[in-house]
Amino acid sequence: MRKKPLTPAEQRDALLDIAVRHLRVYGYPDATRTNVLTVPVYRGLFDGMLRDTLADPELPLAARRLVEQLRSEIAAIDAHIPKRRESNVTTDATEKSLDRQPKRRPRGRE
Repeated sequence: MRKKPLTPAEQRDALLDIAVRHLRVYGYPDATRTNVLTVPVYRGLFDGMLRDTLADPELPLAARRLVEQLRSEIAAIDAHIPKRRESNVTTDATEKSLDRQPKRRPRGRE
């Protein structure tokens, strides 16, 4: 006897549970189904897992659609997070500390 097929919501939850299990194995014991999409580190790792999954040419179409949907959710979350501004300004203290570092000679020439 066949089991009843999972609903799309149940499939999504199952995929999130798999991601949480993998994150915990990788050394992230605080990963949960709810924070795998909210914590940037977890979200980035999960997106990498999804990207690797999409590389499988034998992935069934329904699974591919689910993975693409989750990647779209991640992209939408990332689009709403302000990017950190990089500064090219150096302070006098930074320049002084750089001046104090010993100069290195090229290797192989003596």
